[in-house]
This record gives sequence, C-alpha cells and structure tokens, in this order.
Amino acid sequence: MSGCWNIEVGIDGDKNINVNEEHKYRVTLLSKGNTVFDSYKWEVVSKSRDYKLSNETTKELTFSTQKAGKYTLKVTATKNTKRYTATLVVEVKEQLIIDGHVLPVDPGEEGKKTLLGIDSNNNGVRDDVERWIYLSYKEPIERGIFMQSARAYQKVIVDPSKAHETVVYLDMALSCEFYWQYEAKDNNETYLLDEYRNMGKEIKAVQFNTLARHMAYERYNAEFSGEILSSPPTSKGNCKFDENGLLRP
Repeated sequence: MSGCWNIEVGIDGDKNINVNEEHKYRVTLLSKGNTVFDSYKWEVVSKSRDYKLSNETTKELTFSTQKAGKYTLKVTATKNTKRYTATLVVEVKEQLIIDGHVLPVDPGEEGKKTLLGIDSNNNGVRDDVERWIYLSYKEPIERGIFMQSARAYQKVIVDPSKAHETVVYLDMALSCEFYWQYEAKDNNETYLLDEYRNMGKEIKAVQFNTLARHMAYERYNAEFSGEILSSPPTSKGNCKFDENGLLRP
C-alpha cells in the first residue's frame, strides 16, 4: 500500500434492480493506492434470507433475490491484517408488467442527473418517461404515439446542432399522430384520437423535466430560427409501432 493505510473502499454496482435478476458488485478503491487486498468477505445485512450470493470471498460478488426490499451489501477487505469495510444499499423492486410489457425500474432522482437519463432496456425512451406512458394510458395506439414521440424527442436533443437532420424523427411522429386525429375515422379505424388533443404538449412536460433537457430542446428549436416550417403529411406508414403499441426499430 506504499506505506499509506489511509484508504477507503467502496462498492460499484446498480443500486436499483428487479427481483430475480443477477447483478454484480465490485470492490473499488476511493483513494490512491493498491486495489489488491489479501482477502474479501461479503455479506448481506437484511432480515430477509431470500437471496443468493456467489463469489463471496472474491473482489466481485453476484447478488440476486426473489423478494423486493432494501438490502445492504457489506464487504470486508483485509490487507496485512488491517481491515476495511464498505456498504451499499440496493433497492430491489418487483417487475411491473402491463399488458405483457415489462416496464423498467423507476430510476428516481438518478434518472435526472444526465441529459439523456437512463434507458435500461435500450429502446430509445427514457425509463421514467416509458413508465409514465404505460401507467397513464391504456389504449395501445396512445401508448404507441407517446412512445414514438418520446424516442424522437430523445434523438433531437442528443446534438441540437444537427436539428436539420434529426427533425425527420419528430416529423414522422407528428405525421403518425395526425393520422389518428384526422384520417383514422375515414378508414373506419376502431380507435379515434380527439382531433383537438395536443399530445405533444403532454409528452413534452414529462420529457423535458430538467433545465438541461429543456435548454437542449430550446437549442434544437433555435436552429430553425427564421425558417418557415410546414406540417408533415399525414401517414399511418410513419407510425413506428405495432397494434399493441410496441415500438419497432
């Protein structure tokens, strides 16, 4: 340890997981020095015993449980008879399944720390927005329109300076929404969207819920300053979701 014993150990790993999911947690060093200890010992500080541990005496632990709740992972690392401990609280949540669709875990405040937030299932929609959509709306078409719009808004704020390239995603989402507002009834569709409803306003209130996200969207819009923009043509073909409201690539 280069003669320095003033070290602190920490634990890396996902703090929010679902039941029955295996997750790895790794001992980390928070201050300078040698990260290799002589031994490791992991344990779970919890009243519940409904969990599994593997690799309890190595640097990396695998943890899973069938019961929701908060679990405190504790590791004791030793070096030349000196002991160092670290703990991490892991919140395990029940998977929420709505109409066969498995919703991601609520990211909470962690989901607001970066511009693009958390998208754990990599479908292009932030986890908090996806949960809002499925918990707020029951109609598959509504869910599909909102999911496509959310994915489009996420794409355009990645790099607002590329607005003239990424606007196509919002145009397709709007084209799809217009279809269900104005043409679906002419084609005897079973679902009709109120033509006076502003779904864009609804989703933007959730999508741009931090100052950084709001400002990124403002910068995107500023790229079209002075231009005259027309509404995209209405087309069901621009709907990027299936009859169940599930997004397609």
